[in-house]
Amino acid sequence: MTVDFPGVATGWIRRLRLATGDGAGLTQRALAAVDDAKRAHDRGDRATAQRIGEAAVAELRSLVASGVRGAEPGLVRALLTQAEYLREMSRHAEAVAAAEEAVTVARADPARTGSLVLALSSLANQLLVAGHVREGLAAAREALADDIVQPDAVLAWVLVTLANALAQVGEPEEALAQSERAVGMWRVLAAGADRKSLFQFGQALNNHANRLYAAGRWADAIEFSAESVALFRRLAEKLPDKLGTALTNYAIVLSRMGREEEALAAAAEAASLDGLSPAGRAAALRAYGGRLAILGRMTEAVTATTDAVGWYRQMLEQDRDAFRAVFAEAVSDLGGQIEDPAEALPHLLEAVALRRELLRVNRAVALPGLAQSLAVLAWRLDELDRFDEAIDATAEALVLIREAAAANRAGTVVKFSFILRDHVARLENAGRLDEARALVAETVEVSREAAEGREPAGSRGLDLALELQARLE
Repeated sequence: MTVDFPGVATGWIRRLRLATGDGAGLTQRALAAVDDAKRAHDRGDRATAQRIGEAAVAELRSLVASGVRGAEPGLVRALLTQAEYLREMSRHAEAVAAAEEAVTVARADPARTGSLVLALSSLANQLLVAGHVREGLAAAREALADDIVQPDAVLAWVLVTLANALAQVGEPEEALAQSERAVGMWRVLAAGADRKSLFQFGQALNNHANRLYAAGRWADAIEFSAESVALFRRLAEKLPDKLGTALTNYAIVLSRMGREEEALAAAAEAASLDGLSPAGRAAALRAYGGRLAILGRMTEAVTATTDAVGWYRQMLEQDRDAFRAVFAEAVSDLGGQIEDPAEALPHLLEAVALRRELLRVNRAVALPGLAQSLAVLAWRLDELDRFDEAIDATAEALVLIREAAAANRAGTVVKFSFILRDHVARLENAGRLDEARALVAETVEVSREAAEGREPAGSRGLDLALELQARLE
């Protein structure tokens, strides 16, 4: 009688293949699966991409464990690709874990410094998205530990990541300097008109425009944002979503400069582009609705934002993890734009409920958004004369934004100052003067901090805080 031991036989065959050089063939087969996953991703099938990618990671992981050193670079690549799929599905903890494993594998071979730099930069990005800002900054700094002088795509990408991390931890001058280096390198790399380099250059231009705005160089910010739009126009046929994003960002910079009609035109163009994906269409419509609301054209704003919410709701039904956060943002916007507070309230309650779900998934990322939705909810409750509930909402928002500010002060101080002022004013109006006075000094201090380098909007917030202090003291 013959007895089969499938596990033993499989292990023996694997060892025989490795001994006779078939490890390379197994590695190539696993990498072909990584390519299959990318094709599924490009078709918009994220779930299939993640499933195929996970199987490829498991195969490559097994090969490395069996002693196939040649499979290590492939495992790093597969893990970093998988991390991106997981991030897009809002599975941030798993994305960080995949990038961390890639860094560990890359460290195993000191000769492959390029793989380590790429893995560290990817880890930095995943940490930033997951709300772990200082850890992300540390990973980006480590990626740049070895000084590389010549322009290189990996180094340029690391510099963009480093600039974003520095901006989030409140180091705008160094962020601007690193961003300037990145733009210079991408400008050289994109000179050959390679589509991938042009795309990265356009992203770097957008990021640099944000850094320039934060530094108060508003005219320069508009110039770089406009250059990004012009570049993505060249790629519009293949990458319409990227042109839509560039136009939306351009509209934001123009709006911050008070050029609202030009901002509206840019946002309107983004919303009317042909070939946008459902996610791209929803994002452009939401941005257009926001611009219309700023101009007081509320009926049109509600129409655009309602359309955006409709697109997002369809996508939410297909992939809840991937679209829950952006849907919550859009439905919160709609709750702020609808004229009738009673009609607006269900939208805001839905946004709050969704953001409570997100809080359980990734607390650090979800804290500011939930605080913002609660602040808007409080405003609409005020309009319905439900004042005690409004105070409860801003009290909770204040607890949440304090926690967020403790982890990332620079990224949350403006929102923190607004919620403080809002809560103190409500306490004053309710006659709860002792509670209001207990918070007013902090309100002025945080509003002053938020006003630094943010004229004129920040200055107006400080004026309101000082008015509160004068009335209460």
